[in-house]
Amino acid sequence: MSTTSLVMFSNPGVIDSRMWETFGVSVKEVDTAIGQFGTGLKYAIAVLVREGRSIMIRSGGVDYVFGAEKTSFRGKEFQQITCNGESLPFTTHLGAKWEIWMAYREIYSNCLDEGGCLGDEGETVIYAEMGDVHHGDVFLDVSGRNEVARTLGCTAYIGSSDYLYCKGVRIKKLTTPSLYTYNFASIPLTEDRTVRDIYKVYLGVAGLLEGAEGTSFPEGILLETKGFFEESMDLNWPGVRLPRKILDLASRFRRDNVYMQKSLLGKAIAELGASVFSRVDLDNRQKQILEKASAFCEKIGYPVRYPVYLSFDLGCGVLGLADVKNQDIYLSDTVMDQGVKQVAATLIEENIHILKGYSDETYEMQNYLFDQIVTMGEKLTGEIL
Repeated sequence: MSTTSLVMFSNPGVIDSRMWETFGVSVKEVDTAIGQFGTGLKYAIAVLVREGRSIMIRSGGVDYVFGAEKTSFRGKEFQQITCNGESLPFTTHLGAKWEIWMAYREIYSNCLDEGGCLGDEGETVIYAEMGDVHHGDVFLDVSGRNEVARTLGCTAYIGSSDYLYCKGVRIKKLTTPSLYTYNFASIPLTEDRTVRDIYKVYLGVAGLLEGAEGTSFPEGILLETKGFFEESMDLNWPGVRLPRKILDLASRFRRDNVYMQKSLLGKAIAELGASVFSRVDLDNRQKQILEKASAFCEKIGYPVRYPVYLSFDLGCGVLGLADVKNQDIYLSDTVMDQGVKQVAATLIEENIHILKGYSDETYEMQNYLFDQIVTMGEKLTGEIL
């Protein structure tokens, strides 16, 4: 075992060997416990052994050394996990997609739940070869970070992050960094401790807005998230009240071609009312484009039944917006410059927002669109699926 990559996790008390011999054993006594499933240690052992890393548990004067031996099942070869040479009821295939950092996360989370720490001072010490995994790769250090918004369910800190956290533990790597760092008090997780439903994340962030009056958080989310994780969030949730600052900013900047987070802009518009938009007359070219686009929508079975207005102040990059409350559709001058095809696509999208109540970039919207594509295919082929 390489001492340069060795991490020691110390726990009070003597460990029961059934923790790695039996599945479904979780005896965490407090609601704040990170572990919930009774599988974390077994997953950690499997991934470390699979990756050729050493792991040993010293407890009550006994050393438990984990390894693997070849076995076969229905003609396929597996590596059976062993403890002191005795076979355990799982193989290295357990947690097949797990990485080394996840093993670190599980063992240290158990330490926290049991009142332990890093080091070798406890009655039970886990010695694990972790390689180049560092504590900061897995756990959030809030020292030196400035809190900008907080609810019972989530805290936001100033500073960008590549990860989302729950109880200080990494739960998701983001494909695009977030503008703020988010630490959730509780959120549904899969058994591999990753986010189960991304919309719970969106709801948690939307909830932060309501209590952030008087802070820079609402302004940051509305105006500064272009290119960040928050840009694509659906923050338009019923029951979440927007701070006055967002309403004021949306009203002030709507004519200035300033970027604003689209779902927040849409929610602000719904609260401000249709009078927030200018309505301008279409010129002859724009009238022809709208007529052709509307006729096309009608022809393919998506008739637009709501009033359509042209506006010069929908915001940067916004092609169209649905005023769901007043059942009006607004098109930007930008989409008119992109021609009939883009206008027709925008009309269809905004029409669905009003007709079905689905928000942008949601599973409901996605599923509806795919269902409509298949239905259109049925009509074209004459085959009912």
